[in-house]
Formats: sequence, C-alpha cells, structure tokens
Amino acid sequence: MRKILSFILTFAILICMYVPAMATSADVTATAVFDNDIGAIVVSGTVKSRLSNLFVTLEVKNDEGATVYVNQILLPWADTTEKPYSFPAVSLHPKNKTGDYSILVTAENIGAADAITYYFRGSDVLLQALKAVNDAIVAKDDDALSLTLTEKSDDLGISKPNFSVMSNKVHNAIISAMMENSYLVPSDDSNDENIEQIMTSILNLRDNWKKALVVGEFYNISDKDDLKNWIESNGAAFSADDTETDVDESKLYAYVKEASSDDAMLRRVKNLGIKCTVEEIGEGLYEEALLAIVEERHFSESKQVFIDFPDLFGINLSRFRKLKSDKQAEVYEDVVGKYDSYALAGKAFNDLVETKLSSGGSSGGSSGGSSGGSSVTGPLSSVIQNTQPVNADTVFPDMNQASWATEAVTALQKKGVLSGDEKGYLLPNNAVTRAEFTKLVVLATGLEVTNESADFADVSQSDWYYPYVNTAKLHGLINGDYNNNFNPQDFITREDMAVILYRAYKIDISSGHTLDFSDESYISDYAKDAITFLCVKGIMQGIGNNMFAPKDLATRAQAAQMLYNALK
Repeated sequence: MRKILSFILTFAILICMYVPAMATSADVTATAVFDNDIGAIVVSGTVKSRLSNLFVTLEVKNDEGATVYVNQILLPWADTTEKPYSFPAVSLHPKNKTGDYSILVTAENIGAADAITYYFRGSDVLLQALKAVNDAIVAKDDDALSLTLTEKSDDLGISKPNFSVMSNKVHNAIISAMMENSYLVPSDDSNDENIEQIMTSILNLRDNWKKALVVGEFYNISDKDDLKNWIESNGAAFSADDTETDVDESKLYAYVKEASSDDAMLRRVKNLGIKCTVEEIGEGLYEEALLAIVEERHFSESKQVFIDFPDLFGINLSRFRKLKSDKQAEVYEDVVGKYDSYALAGKAFNDLVETKLSSGGSSGGSSGGSSGGSSVTGPLSSVIQNTQPVNADTVFPDMNQASWATEAVTALQKKGVLSGDEKGYLLPNNAVTRAEFTKLVVLATGLEVTNESADFADVSQSDWYYPYVNTAKLHGLINGDYNNNFNPQDFITREDMAVILYRAYKIDISSGHTLDFSDESYISDYAKDAITFLCVKGIMQGIGNNMFAPKDLATRAQAAQMLYNALK
C-alpha cells in the first residue's frame, strides 16, 4: 500500500512541475500590417514553445466586441523553440462599419498576444476618398490631386507619397499618369451593387497608382545602371508585338537594350518629355535608342538602323536604290549625327540621297546583265557578270582590302563567275543586293538559266536580273514576301545569304547541332537551320567575338568566300 501511495505522490509532483513550465516557458507575438499591393491585412508573429503541432487562432472583433472574422492555422513540427507563423491575408468586407477593430492571436495552451487595434475603413470612407480623387481628375486640378493622394493615401490603400522630396519632373510624371484615369463613383454606399462598384474603382485606382510610380521611377533615372535596370524590369510591358503595326517591336526592344549603355541614350532619356504610361515611354525609348545609335555609333553600326526601319524614318528607298553602292555607303556615313526625331533624321538621309543623285551618283537606268552582255551597274554589277574575258593571271589591285578572301575570289574568277569592274577593281567590301547574290549563286551552281516567269510583283522582264531570279525561284532557292515581292534591290543580309545557298544545295540538316553565338537571339527562325548547317560544315563563319551578325549586310568578299567553301 505504501508503495502505491508513494507512486501516486511522485506522479502528482511531476505533473505539478510540468504544467506550470508549459504555461510559463512560452509566449505569443503578433504584428498586423496593411499590404498595399494586395489591399489586405497581413498578420504574422512567433510562438515560443517546446510543443509541436500547435493551433494558432486569429480573431477580429469590432468596437462592440462582435467577431467579424476568425481563422485558425496549425503550426507543423519544427526543431526550434521560436516558431514563426503567418495567416492568410485578411480582407474585411466593406459592409463593416468604419472604426477601431481588435486583432487577437491565440496559441493553443500557450497564451495570447497583446491585442492589436486596427482602424478599419468601411465603404463610406472609401467612397469619400474615391470621390475626392475623381473630382480632382475631372477638374484637371494637379494640386488638388496631389493633396488628395497624400492626405487620403491610407483611406485609398496606397503607399503614402512624399512629393516634397521629389523633383518637379518626377512629381509631374506621377500626377500626369494618374490624371489619365477616371473612375465610376456611385452616389452612396446604400446597397451591395454600389459597394461592389466602390471596391472595383478602388482596386483600379491602386493598380493605376503602382503604374504611375513606375513612370515616376523612369523620370528619376540618374545613370546608365538606373536606365538598364528600368528597361529590364519593365520591358515586357512595352516590347510585346503589336499586331496593329508593321514594326517588329522585339527588334526595336533589342536596340533599346543595346543603346542603354550609350551616353547619348542616357542624355536623351533625361530630356524625354512627360509620358503617362509605360507603353508610351516604350515608344519614346524606341525612337531615342535608334537616334542615339545614329548619333554615337560608327556608321557601320548605325546604318543597320536605317536598313531595319526605313519606314520609321520615312526614307525614300526607291530614290536611295538609284545610287551606286559607293554613294550609298557615303549616305550612311554622312548621315551620322544628332537628331531630335525620326522625321529629322529621315529628312537628312533623303536630302543626302538627292544631293548625291544630282552630283552624278546614280547607278543609271541600264538593264545590263541580260544575255545580250550589256554592262551592269549597281553594288556588285560587273563582279557577278560574265561579260568580260577571264584572265587567270588577273590580280585585283584592291584585294588587299580583303586578303583573307583571295583564294576564293581567284577560284571563282577562273570559273567565270567573278570579274572586276571597268577599272579592274573587285571592291570586295561593297554590299550585295538580293538580285546580285541570286545571280551569283545561279552561276556558281551551274543552274540552267530560264526566262520562264516566276511572277514576282516587283520583277519585270526588262530587269537585268529577270532570268536569274526566275531560275532561282523555279528551283526553290528564293521566295517572295507576303505581297509577292522579291525586293531585288534590297541589300542582302548574312542570314538571307545563308538561306539561299542552303536551298541551292538542297541540304538536309542533321540533328544534334545547335548554334552557340552570343547574338543567336537576333537570328530569324527561318534562317537558323541554314546557319547551323553552314557553320558546322565550315561554309560560313562568325565575324569574331562569338558574333554571327545575322542582320549585317553581306559583302562581295563574304559572298565569294561562302560560295567557294560550298563548292569545295
């Protein structure tokens, strides 16, 4: 009996020791923060306890003590004394009346955190704040809108602005962005439909405020790092393809990213007039990026801007194509400079073209290159003609400009594909048009030339390249665009040169090869198979620094080397 009593007494003492420890060795903390991004209260804190799998309860009560919200979460086991917790965001219904609410957090068998008093804004307060904003917008009163956004930021659920420390430009940009919006404001909050409209307008206002702050951030850019970070963070908002335009926004965005490292771009951004949306800023960035490249880069880089976007600059291509290749190159070189708009840069370009045409820079109206053997003018002109006797001992006096292609040029000259101009020069670094490269491929591959029409809208029987373009089309080497134009006088790019040769040899690409150029993203999808195969086989190469430069213009020397590699 004594043993039993002793056991019971010992057990009771142990229980008495354990229970007080469980009650006094742990406590609960809680914080409540209104999150402007989601428009709700976030309650979080810690529970100090050696216990596991604890239930923690959140309760919200109004000033009359009535519970308006309750939630409970289970804290999983964790090998720590201090266990963090966080409740799902709390959004009280706007029907609840405005006033002080108590936020209570209780941990099972542990205790409760100190009550948190939270001032809740019901639909009546939201309506008044919303009405004040909309009245200022309707009245176009910038000062009233600034004051309302500042004084009623808590009521509206937005981050409180501090316009006093902002530059005038940043302040004006934010207010201008907010002025672009309007909101449906019901006369009262007496029914569910009106309350729903109030909340919809409030949520729209909060979203517009976030966008306005992004606009403000743009006008607060101070250096190139700021500019680069803003572009990378917000590029998705303005670089998506716009199906209503013929402009390739993704290509424009690539220029924006490239130009962001230029001093000219930073200066232009700082002088950019106020734009009210990220999309409008994007349009401005497109223009400033292209103009910055024309202003600051070497003409060999800036010329690509005019090649890629002639319509944006308003360039008269038909007049430009009448120039000889050396005069065209002079236009690209002379047009480099500082311009305030696409239109001014385009006007300068067109004026240069007219000046050079009037001074005798025209390529003439001859339809040379036909089977009659008349001379051809243009960038590649006599190089692709076989009208002069081939002298195997001829050495072009200007091959020192591209000595790396001497073997290829000599071999194609002996084959009767290449010959010099009227002065015996090759002009190896001059650009090549689509028509000229097409004829070069037809001659090099020995295709039987035909006069059967290929029905291109922009190729007529009087054109010197008519039979060669027809031959290439009938053999599947070339295709027209969506308007059935071949664009024979356009300069050919490196990637299009690759595609034509790839088709000429009817190569089936083998699987397992991938491109590894740092500018691979600039290669058009339709050209990737061709470039991959030709590079793997050594027929084409990059231009150095792991760059392929797919949009660069192809030169005579490059065309000769590429064909020679393929023929070998």
